[in-house]
Amino acid sequence: MRALLVLLVALGACDSGKSSTATTAAAAHESACGSAGSASSGSATVVQATPEPAVDLVVHMERTVCYGACPAYKLDIAADGSVTFLGEEYVASKHGKRRISGARMRALSELIDAARFYDLRDEYVGEGCTSVWTDSPTTKIRVVRAGKVKAIERYLGCEGAPAGLDELASAIDLAAGTDEWIGQPKHR
Repeated sequence: MRALLVLLVALGACDSGKSSTATTAAAAHESACGSAGSASSGSATVVQATPEPAVDLVVHMERTVCYGACPAYKLDIAADGSVTFLGEEYVASKHGKRRISGARMRALSELIDAARFYDLRDEYVGEGCTSVWTDSPTTKIRVVRAGKVKAIERYLGCEGAPAGLDELASAIDLAAGTDEWIGQPKHR
């Protein structure tokens, strides 16, 4: 699972058009981030982005408030990579939109498989927890893929939930780039 998280981080450089090395060149970017169509114009090469097909994946995630300053927001990622962020409490921004790459969508789909999302229980709230403590936030994740819908509610005060579920929630945040909209605690 951690290797796929590393992949998502690396794909961040592809989404932003930046190479992870200090010297950014179109050829290095194309090699690292996938092929893009190119056309020559005199002596310069112009790289044209090729539209990527939609990935059969829709993700909705919601993080709730806690007894404290936990960021509360809703996040939707559509099959075409459109991301919509709706901030509620303790966030730097109330609204955000962006589009993520097909490569990032495919990596997110692989993370869902790695977490065995469709095999997990529907909730990790009280029953089945090894211990429960109060005042923690809840994360709700809903995935639609190939017409199959699965939703999981995870109370973070429930000890004993699969670690892969929390890693998936973090990966969804990373893929969507929510850090920009959540901000740092002193900026909320």
